[in-house]
Amino acid sequence: MQFGCEQDVKDYAYEPQRAKQLLAEAGFADGFDIDIYGFRSRPVAEAIVGYLGAVGIRANLVWQQYSAVVQQRRDRKAALVIDDFGSSGIADAGAPTKFYFNGAPDDQSRDAEVDAWLEEAGSTNDADSRKQAFSAAFKRIADQAYWTPLFTMPINYVMSAELEGPVPKDENVEFWKYHWK
Repeated sequence: MQFGCEQDVKDYAYEPQRAKQLLAEAGFADGFDIDIYGFRSRPVAEAIVGYLGAVGIRANLVWQQYSAVVQQRRDRKAALVIDDFGSSGIADAGAPTKFYFNGAPDDQSRDAEVDAWLEEAGSTNDADSRKQAFSAAFKRIADQAYWTPLFTMPINYVMSAELEGPVPKDENVEFWKYHWK
Protein backbone atom coordinates (compact mmCIF):
# COMPACT_ATOMS: atom_id res chain seq x y z
CA MET A 1 0.00 0.00 0.00
CA GLN A 2 2.95 2.36 0.55
CA PHE A 3 3.90 4.21 -2.63
CA GLY A 4 7.31 3.15 -3.91
CA CYS A 5 7.70 0.18 -1.57
CA GLU A 6 9.34 -2.38 -3.84
CA GLN A 7 8.25 -5.96 -3.18
CA ASP A 8 10.44 -7.65 -5.80
CA VAL A 9 13.64 -7.68 -3.73
CA LYS A 10 16.07 -10.37 -2.66
CA ASP A 11 14.44 -12.76 -0.23
CA TYR A 12 16.55 -14.44 2.43
CA ALA A 13 15.31 -17.96 3.04
CA TYR A 14 15.79 -19.62 6.41
CA GLU A 15 18.46 -22.23 5.66
CA PRO A 16 20.23 -23.20 8.92
CA GLN A 17 22.53 -25.77 7.30
CA ARG A 18 23.66 -23.29 4.64
CA ALA A 19 24.20 -20.65 7.32
CA LYS A 20 26.39 -23.05 9.32
CA GLN A 21 28.38 -23.82 6.17
CA LEU A 22 28.91 -20.12 5.44
CA LEU A 23 29.94 -19.46 9.04
CA ALA A 24 32.50 -22.30 8.85
CA GLU A 25 33.87 -20.95 5.55
CA ALA A 26 34.24 -17.55 7.21
CA GLY A 27 36.23 -19.08 10.08
CA PHE A 28 33.39 -19.27 12.60
CA ALA A 29 32.69 -23.02 12.66
CA ASP A 30 32.05 -22.75 16.40
CA GLY A 31 29.85 -19.69 15.95
CA PHE A 32 30.40 -16.43 17.79
CA ASP A 33 28.91 -14.15 20.44
CA ILE A 34 27.15 -10.91 19.59
CA ASP A 35 25.00 -8.33 21.34
CA ILE A 36 21.71 -7.48 19.66
CA TYR A 37 19.98 -4.30 20.76
CA GLY A 38 16.22 -3.91 20.89
CA PHE A 39 13.51 -1.76 22.42
CA ARG A 40 10.15 -2.88 21.00
CA SER A 41 8.60 -6.03 19.55
CA ARG A 42 10.32 -8.31 22.07
CA PRO A 43 8.67 -11.52 20.76
CA VAL A 44 10.19 -10.78 17.34
CA ALA A 45 13.59 -10.10 18.90
CA GLU A 46 13.48 -13.32 20.91
CA ALA A 47 12.54 -15.32 17.81
CA ILE A 48 15.52 -13.84 15.93
CA VAL A 49 17.83 -14.70 18.83
CA GLY A 50 16.50 -18.27 18.66
CA TYR A 51 17.05 -18.55 14.91
CA LEU A 52 20.60 -17.25 15.27
CA GLY A 53 21.26 -19.69 18.10
CA ALA A 54 20.20 -22.57 15.87
CA VAL A 55 23.22 -21.90 13.63
CA GLY A 56 25.71 -21.24 16.42
CA ILE A 57 25.47 -17.48 16.79
CA ARG A 58 25.14 -16.84 20.50
CA ALA A 59 23.13 -13.64 20.69
CA ASN A 60 22.79 -11.62 23.85
CA LEU A 61 19.63 -9.53 23.71
CA VAL A 62 20.35 -6.08 25.14
CA TRP A 63 16.94 -4.59 25.90
CA GLN A 64 16.93 -0.84 26.45
CA GLN A 65 14.71 2.17 26.06
CA TYR A 66 14.41 3.56 22.55
CA SER A 67 16.71 6.54 23.10
CA ALA A 68 19.50 4.33 24.49
CA VAL A 69 19.29 1.93 21.52
CA VAL A 70 19.36 4.84 19.07
CA GLN A 71 22.43 6.27 20.79
CA GLN A 72 24.22 2.89 20.64
CA ARG A 73 23.43 2.68 16.92
CA ARG A 74 24.55 6.24 16.22
CA ASP A 75 27.77 5.71 18.17
CA ARG A 76 28.31 2.54 16.11
CA LYS A 77 28.44 0.44 19.27
CA ALA A 78 25.52 -1.79 18.22
CA ALA A 79 26.43 -4.36 15.58
CA LEU A 80 22.80 -5.44 15.25
CA VAL A 81 19.62 -3.58 16.11
CA ILE A 82 16.16 -5.07 15.91
CA ASP A 83 14.03 -2.13 14.97
CA ASP A 84 10.70 -1.39 13.42
CA PHE A 85 9.42 1.76 11.86
CA GLY A 86 6.01 3.27 11.53
CA SER A 87 5.51 5.77 8.77
CA SER A 88 3.14 7.86 10.87
CA GLY A 89 0.37 7.35 8.36
CA ILE A 90 2.48 8.56 5.42
CA ALA A 91 1.88 6.10 2.60
CA ASP A 92 5.16 6.85 0.82
CA ALA A 93 8.42 4.89 0.90
CA GLY A 94 10.29 8.14 1.44
CA ALA A 95 8.95 8.35 5.00
CA PRO A 96 11.32 5.81 6.64
CA THR A 97 14.26 6.16 4.25
CA LYS A 98 14.98 9.75 5.24
CA PHE A 99 15.87 8.51 8.74
CA TYR A 100 18.22 5.69 7.70
CA PHE A 101 19.99 6.89 4.54
CA ASN A 102 21.35 10.04 2.85
CA GLY A 103 23.76 10.79 5.67
CA ALA A 104 21.08 10.93 8.37
CA PRO A 105 22.28 10.28 11.94
CA ASP A 106 21.06 6.66 11.71
CA ASP A 107 22.62 6.02 8.27
CA GLN A 108 24.79 2.96 8.90
CA SER A 109 25.45 2.06 5.26
CA ARG A 110 26.67 5.36 3.81
CA ASP A 111 25.94 3.89 0.38
CA ALA A 112 26.29 6.56 -2.33
CA GLU A 113 24.23 4.57 -4.87
CA VAL A 114 21.28 4.15 -2.50
CA ASP A 115 21.52 7.78 -1.48
CA ALA A 116 21.47 8.94 -5.11
CA TRP A 117 18.37 6.88 -5.92
CA LEU A 118 16.57 8.08 -2.81
CA GLU A 119 17.52 11.68 -3.61
CA GLU A 120 16.14 11.19 -7.12
CA ALA A 121 12.90 9.68 -5.77
CA GLY A 122 12.49 12.57 -3.38
CA SER A 123 13.18 15.33 -5.87
CA THR A 124 10.47 14.71 -8.45
CA ASN A 125 6.70 14.48 -8.56
CA ASP A 126 6.74 12.15 -11.57
CA ALA A 127 5.25 8.90 -10.25
CA ASP A 128 7.03 6.59 -12.71
CA SER A 129 10.43 8.19 -12.06
CA ARG A 130 9.89 7.96 -8.30
CA LYS A 131 8.88 4.29 -8.52
CA GLN A 132 11.95 3.43 -10.60
CA ALA A 133 14.30 5.23 -8.23
CA PHE A 134 12.71 3.67 -5.14
CA SER A 135 12.84 0.25 -6.82
CA ALA A 136 16.57 0.54 -7.53
CA ALA A 137 17.27 1.79 -3.99
CA PHE A 138 15.26 -0.93 -2.25
CA LYS A 139 16.76 -3.67 -4.40
CA ARG A 140 20.27 -2.57 -3.41
CA ILE A 141 19.22 -2.18 0.23
CA ALA A 142 17.96 -5.79 0.19
CA ASP A 143 20.94 -7.13 -1.81
CA GLN A 144 23.37 -5.62 0.68
CA ALA A 145 21.15 -6.60 3.66
CA TYR A 146 21.16 -3.07 5.05
CA TRP A 147 17.58 -3.82 6.05
CA THR A 148 16.05 -7.26 6.32
CA PRO A 149 12.29 -6.74 6.30
CA LEU A 150 10.47 -9.47 8.20
CA PHE A 151 6.84 -8.44 8.41
CA THR A 152 4.40 -5.59 8.10
CA MET A 153 3.12 -4.19 11.35
CA PRO A 154 -0.46 -3.03 10.96
CA ILE A 155 -1.73 -0.04 12.86
CA ASN A 156 -5.23 -0.44 14.18
CA TYR A 157 -7.59 2.47 14.64
CA VAL A 158 -10.77 2.55 16.66
CA MET A 159 -13.45 5.09 15.90
CA SER A 160 -16.42 5.39 18.16
CA ALA A 161 -17.98 8.31 19.99
CA GLU A 162 -18.50 5.89 22.89
CA LEU A 163 -14.78 5.16 23.37
CA GLU A 164 -12.14 7.26 25.17
CA GLY A 165 -8.38 6.89 25.09
CA PRO A 166 -5.15 8.64 24.16
CA VAL A 167 -3.77 8.84 20.63
CA PRO A 168 0.00 8.33 20.93
CA LYS A 169 2.30 10.43 18.75
CA ASP A 170 3.69 7.30 17.09
CA GLU A 171 0.15 6.11 16.29
CA ASN A 172 0.75 2.73 17.96
CA VAL A 173 -2.56 2.57 19.78
CA GLU A 174 -2.36 1.17 23.30
CA PHE A 175 -5.79 -0.42 23.57
CA TRP A 176 -5.40 -1.22 27.29
CA LYS A 177 -5.58 2.52 27.99
CA TYR A 178 -9.03 2.81 26.41
CA HIS A 179 -12.41 2.53 28.05
CA TRP A 180 -16.07 2.87 27.17
CA LYS A 181 -17.75 6.12 28.25
